[in-house]
Amino acid sequence: MAINMTGMGGSNMPPNIVEQLMQAERVPIRNKEFNKGNKQSKLNLLKDLENKVKSIHTSLGEIGDRNGYKDLVLNSSNEKVLKGSPTPGVTPTGEWGVEVAKLAKKASAITNGFPDLDETKAGVGYIRFVTREGEEKEIYISEAGSTLQKIADTINRSGVGVKASIVNDRDDLESPYRLIVSGSEMGSENNLGFPNLYFLDGEQDLYFAENKEAENGVIIVDGFPIGIADNKIENFIPGVTLDIGHASPGEPVTLSITEDYEKIEAKLDGFVNSTNEILSFIQQQNNLNKDTDTSKTLGGDSILSNVQRALVRVIQGRVLDTDSSIKRIQELGVEFNRNGTLEFKREKFNNYLKSNPEDVLNFVIGDGFSTGFFSKLKEDMKSFTDPQFGSVVSRRKSMERVIQNIDKDIERTEKRLVTKEKMLRDKFSKLEESLAKIKSQGAAFGGAGLMAKGF
Repeated sequence: MAINMTGMGGSNMPPNIVEQLMQAERVPIRNKEFNKGNKQSKLNLLKDLENKVKSIHTSLGEIGDRNGYKDLVLNSSNEKVLKGSPTPGVTPTGEWGVEVAKLAKKASAITNGFPDLDETKAGVGYIRFVTREGEEKEIYISEAGSTLQKIADTINRSGVGVKASIVNDRDDLESPYRLIVSGSEMGSENNLGFPNLYFLDGEQDLYFAENKEAENGVIIVDGFPIGIADNKIENFIPGVTLDIGHASPGEPVTLSITEDYEKIEAKLDGFVNSTNEILSFIQQQNNLNKDTDTSKTLGGDSILSNVQRALVRVIQGRVLDTDSSIKRIQELGVEFNRNGTLEFKREKFNNYLKSNPEDVLNFVIGDGFSTGFFSKLKEDMKSFTDPQFGSVVSRRKSMERVIQNIDKDIERTEKRLVTKEKMLRDKFSKLEESLAKIKSQGAAFGGAGLMAKGF
């Protein structure tokens, strides 16, 4: 770097000489920072490649075993009466008929009507009832808290196993508001000794006008009535909890469990998309021209060709020992197109799946561990993403170490330059002082000479 030596001040020393010298000293640091930027760009690309390869594991993880492959759907002829969800690997396929003759009910009671919610008081008193365990419970009501709304709030805060709500009975225009108190559990085993109300000095009497005992529900299966204690049916179909919406006596509901082909297709489509992201990434990086800077891209890097060869080898190769007539994934409609990426021909896949689902299952999943297309593909991809030995992971870690070393080198150089800058400033400060003195002395000698000559 050229240093401007144009003098300034009494010493004729350039005022920014230290800054100019330090700029020259920092040229190697700028070169290292430029190199680090290129390495960081390449590291980001390696991380992107690693994530894309791992995404294949994610898509395979959803269907990497036989249970995950068998997505199921429950169809109900009347979902307003019965509906539920199957459990893959537990719920069998098949068809069942269930008639909901009667709903299970909670024990409940309803009071007489009040003209308002929060003005008319029932007075001071308490509510007494007997739990299903035979234990007597009381809820105290103060006079200030004896409006219908406050009584309901007190019951709900009491934690004694009953709940209160208020309804508006439109058939009673003068006293439409009624309090309903109900148990927390359904079924005849959860009956309550329903309750007695004791109030004094109220503006209006409060009493229970009608009680209903807890009851079991009834479903009819193959002509046999079966009692149920809740409006859910558990384990009638293995792995399924059926929710009952309402009773429909005399109208059986048909329930069928079938394989959900649309979900299986969507999962395979996810695998194809994950693979195409990798193939497109490789193509983009290998699209080289005279202006391509391979110092900050992966263009031409062997790691790309290794990943690509592994994918092509598995996708085009034969898969054996699966008890399936299918030997290549192309037979299921997953094929390479002219662009070098995969194309998923769904119609071909679904036709094969519907005609012989077990054959597809045996090929794609195998035993879920060591055989099958996905097991082979996962094993090959593991050679790139294994935390200890994966080649992409190792390359990423190596690049991270290179960047860390550059950072340390820059840090050491910066510390050295701080010391050098201080030394230079001290040196030039002393030099400037010396030059100023010499200049001053020269001026003094010059003046004395002139005086001696009579000037």
